[in-house]
Amino acid sequence: MSEHTLQALLARMRDKPVTLGWGAIAAFSRDRINHLLRHQYVSGLSDFRLMPPFSGTVSLTEEQSMLATFRNLTFGAPRISFEPAALPMARVRLSVEVIGGSFSLVQNLMDSMPRLLTCFDFTEADGFTLAMDLDLSTLVGDVDRRGRFVLDLEKGERPLCNVLVEERAQKTMGALLLDFIKQQPRSRRIFEMGLMDLNGYNPLSPREIHVYSQPAPGSTDGDGALLLFTRLKGIDSNGGEPAHNDDFPYLIPSDMSKGGEPLYNATLVLNAELRDWVGERPLEVLERLGFPARNQFSETPDGRHEPHDLLVLGKIQPAQQSAVIEPLLGAVKPGQERQFQVRAADGSLVTNVQWSTRSLGSPISAGSISSSGLYTAPAEKRMGQDSVPAVVTAKYMIDGTPYESSAMVLGRFELMSVQPRAQSLLSGREPVDIHVSSQSGGELEWTLLAPGIGSLQVQGPGHAVYTPPDKVDTLINVQKIQCRDKLSGETIESTMIVLGGSPGALVEPVFVPSVARGQTASFSTDIEAQYQRWSVIGEGSVDAHGVFTPPDQATSVISLVLCQLVYEDRVLATGYAVVQLSARKELPHWSKLETFKIRAPNNLTRAYANGYQQIPLVVEVETTTVDFDGDQYEVPLDDAEVASIRLVDMYTGDDIGFLADEQEGIEYGSGQVSFTHKYANRFALFPVTAAGPLQRQPVPVPRNGRTRYRELYLHTTVRDPQKVFVRFTDKFGGVWESTDKGDEDTSIELTGVEPPFVDPVVGPGHDFDIVRDRVWQGPPGGEDPDSDDDFDYYMDSLDYWYINYQSLGRPILFATLQIEENCSTMQWESEQMAETFFSYTGYAFYPYPFPGYNAPPSRLSFDTYFQRLGRDALGTPIREEFEADFTPSPGQLLVSNHRVADMRYWYDDMAGGDPNKRFREKLDKPVIFVLLDVYGNRHRLAVGYESPTKEDSRNTLVLKIQ
Repeated sequence: MSEHTLQALLARMRDKPVTLGWGAIAAFSRDRINHLLRHQYVSGLSDFRLMPPFSGTVSLTEEQSMLATFRNLTFGAPRISFEPAALPMARVRLSVEVIGGSFSLVQNLMDSMPRLLTCFDFTEADGFTLAMDLDLSTLVGDVDRRGRFVLDLEKGERPLCNVLVEERAQKTMGALLLDFIKQQPRSRRIFEMGLMDLNGYNPLSPREIHVYSQPAPGSTDGDGALLLFTRLKGIDSNGGEPAHNDDFPYLIPSDMSKGGEPLYNATLVLNAELRDWVGERPLEVLERLGFPARNQFSETPDGRHEPHDLLVLGKIQPAQQSAVIEPLLGAVKPGQERQFQVRAADGSLVTNVQWSTRSLGSPISAGSISSSGLYTAPAEKRMGQDSVPAVVTAKYMIDGTPYESSAMVLGRFELMSVQPRAQSLLSGREPVDIHVSSQSGGELEWTLLAPGIGSLQVQGPGHAVYTPPDKVDTLINVQKIQCRDKLSGETIESTMIVLGGSPGALVEPVFVPSVARGQTASFSTDIEAQYQRWSVIGEGSVDAHGVFTPPDQATSVISLVLCQLVYEDRVLATGYAVVQLSARKELPHWSKLETFKIRAPNNLTRAYANGYQQIPLVVEVETTTVDFDGDQYEVPLDDAEVASIRLVDMYTGDDIGFLADEQEGIEYGSGQVSFTHKYANRFALFPVTAAGPLQRQPVPVPRNGRTRYRELYLHTTVRDPQKVFVRFTDKFGGVWESTDKGDEDTSIELTGVEPPFVDPVVGPGHDFDIVRDRVWQGPPGGEDPDSDDDFDYYMDSLDYWYINYQSLGRPILFATLQIEENCSTMQWESEQMAETFFSYTGYAFYPYPFPGYNAPPSRLSFDTYFQRLGRDALGTPIREEFEADFTPSPGQLLVSNHRVADMRYWYDDMAGGDPNKRFREKLDKPVIFVLLDVYGNRHRLAVGYESPTKEDSRNTLVLKIQ
């Protein structure tokens, strides 16, 4: 696709802007985004974000003549393509893999008996998907101010499921599955593709993002790019929309390496107006861009070009301090082994890894993993389904920092799959396509087994066609086709039920998807009892009452249960049903609870009623043991049941809703009252003693295999007691409530506390104080300066002013900062046109670190408008770098006051009508800092100068509490 090579892109960008007035535009390739989505899907396995299996039936026709049934359908990772993409939209096609479960289709016509048309199992190799069109979304956290670009499956439209070929059937099945997804909790249906940190205030700091989708030129396979139009502080307004695909260049060059790999999968274009802010260090807009699985935008060597706007070429790839599990996804048969390992970003293997594994189904079907990462799948008798997903977790250290990664392994009864597993058809009708996939990749050998009715033609790898005979001598005939993998030796069968006519009797159920050794299946018929004759084609037996018993050791998968109407030794009518034999036995589910409690660790039942501080609560649910094959097993709540645990208001009986994952609390001024969060946030717990807050306690280790814990966090803005209890929903839809147990700790009373009073007076001994520290000064301007005079004899100086806060005698640090408008202020010594003595401010904030987040500032920050003014009017460079060892400590805000003697005077009438040069209007007013302290309490502070009519007012900063 030479039309979008690097040279073609540079030619199109030469001497003209392509950013449409935006500060920057980033582009990311389809393949890399899909790689990140796959990693995010796997990481969700250990975080209650896995979509639960779906079972359900839908009619494909208005007259209910065709019923499609899904059983334990398991969704895999999503992926995007760009078939529906067209600028200026953000539309993509999302396909969700189907990796497990089974499907059956039953025909029920008015003039004939119902019969199974086809049935088969799903595997990840089959290519079955749920596809939909949807518009990409952006979400912004209220506290962390990170803009996330996401896929929200709730916004899906025009769903199609390709399990069948007819478009009407695909639409109906797609609508059924999408409706199921839309009912899921938000965390299960949202996938994050990346994020942009919107906290900065420098010229190249991102302020707002808009996402678009663009198809690749000439693509026939849905290739394309995700575009991120970004407003930067340096051009503090949004640009225009791209009008059409042809009006906007495709920003990811198609150049390949010698090995045939793409040289680039991500690019950034920076508006030419901002090139003066670009230095040798990485662009701030790229530093603030992040991706799942610790990936980042890495510039390629010599990747910067300036045809007009600045083009930066790069790749999305793992950060240096990151690693992944290999393989990320895999499948094994019962008892087989699979080696896992952790590989660092530089390609080396990580050592001293702590391995663990957990079944995402029943714990009875859990495999095991050794200290070296060797996974062993469970034995056959402990697998209750055709596919049993499990998560493999690795904990390790890189450069002293702990990390955790996950992978998914599917335990499968068969590593081959076939479609159809069984199909019924009339003799003389259309041929049937048979498809087989095998994970070994070995050559496949096809055999038409006895009795050999019809014919079989191999069409290619994994594909054969069965043609039924024109006529058959009997009403019901069974023909099996075997496919053998020559490499692995594994075989699989497809069963054709060839009918010589329409059966005249009814046997129900028409299809039983699974019967294992030790189980039975009961059938009924419309034939009167005295005329019934039951029999089996295939393995197993049936008694005179229609009760089918499978063999002790099945050698095939499909059996037919027949019932004939026999009168005077003559068969007058025959009906049949299809049974799928299974070597597995469905695993038992828990049925009773031993314990269902809620408690507050350390009896901490209070939080400031600010919406951000949390009350941690631990829910404990213990089941009773269950019997399986004569043995007692410990079966706890499964992941979906644990994920359904929620808090309930005792007074109203209503569930207390969950905050979105990206929200750290109840937004200030929202008017909302109480919410639950699934995760701990950055804010410290309530300070119950003068020594400060209690430390968060780890969730207890289960005392047995029947116990599960879930930690939930209550946020409140109510300054009154609130009593809550807990409920959850089991896999069958039943609702369980902690208060039903009648034991201790089945409910708890929680209290919101009014935030501490803040003394409005600022100064030593008061709650707030602002303390000056001289960190640099120029040569003195007099012959014998007074050693105590920091101002009169120094025309150039730099002071750091530290904002200190204490409450109840304890110093309190700050967790977050937002600035309402200008982030610098300024003042001249006088308002004379010849005045050059001048002061201006910058700031630096070090958010108090919390687990997984530590972001010390690298330099001082200044308002973009001031930097524009200073670029032309300031005689000396702005001192951005920290002086010597003077830096803010964790949780500290400092405001810098820069005194200079060489700033040309400015008043806004000099702007010539340009609103972007009304610097006095923007910068004369104080800076408004909005801080949340480590307890989540909000403080709105103004920092600026006294009135310029006051002598020497530009020398000192004044803090006022708003």
